Amino acid sequence: MTWTITDIAVDPGCELSISRPAEDGYIIIASIEAETGMGFAEDVNLRGGFHPENNWSIADADGYMDTRPTSEASRYCIDAEWPSEMVPASKYRFRVAFESPTPSGVLQYRASNWANGWEWQFG
Repeated sequence: MTWTITDIAVDPGCELSISRPAEDGYIIIASIEAETGMGFAEDVNLRGGFHPENNWSIADADGYMDTRPTSEASRYCIDAEWPSEMVPASKYRFRVAFESPTPSGVLQYRASNWANGWEWQFG
């Protein structure tokens, strides 16, 4: 599997009519493009998938970690676009929303069965 974050927007404005104001900071929306190979198996290669409540964390501007960077506001900001199941040899384009206490920091992703992960600065 290969994937990249193509954009990280800070407080871009929510799209859903049921959206709520941020509870404790700023809404962060990451745009992602991903492609799975022929041998991809989600339960082995990407346990927990891209759901915003799995595998993601945010280090705020002071370095403090939020290991579950979601809120009611981030859940109801944009449609739930991340793939709930990924299959081999497929391409995906989607966004994931979070809430951060600061407008700048580091978005991190590490699946539960991985030793390493990725980091992207935002803000």
